Amino acid sequence: MKITEECMTCGTCVESCLVGAIVESGEIYVISEDCTDCRVCVDTCPVDAIVD
Repeated sequence: MKITEECMTCGTCVESCLVGAIVESGEIYVISEDCTDCRVCVDTCPVDAIVD
């Protein structure tokens, strides 16, 4: 999973992540190794900035 440059840093994915695997990195968020691929963040991102 990856967060693309379309990310507008709204924080929706951070709040929805059940394992805290999404962290801020510069102007966008990134998904850490702690990700369990549950895809909740994909479903909640308002701009479809999270891709496989």
